[in-house]
Amino acid sequence: MSVAITSLSENSTAYICVYECTFCKPCTEVMKQIRTDCGSELVKTKIKRIYLNYFFR
Repeated sequence: MSVAITSLSENSTAYICVYECTFCKPCTEVMKQIRTDCGSELVKTKIKRIYLNYFFR
């Protein structure tokens, strides 16, 4: 399975696993909404501004 690295903007749709790893919509679709490392379902979430400030300084 090949998943590209992409950035999420404040308006992006984001998906998280139970450990709060964050994925974009295209990557989530490739993984069929299941996180392969932990086996948890990826669920839609809002991007938290704190994450944007941390990752996109």
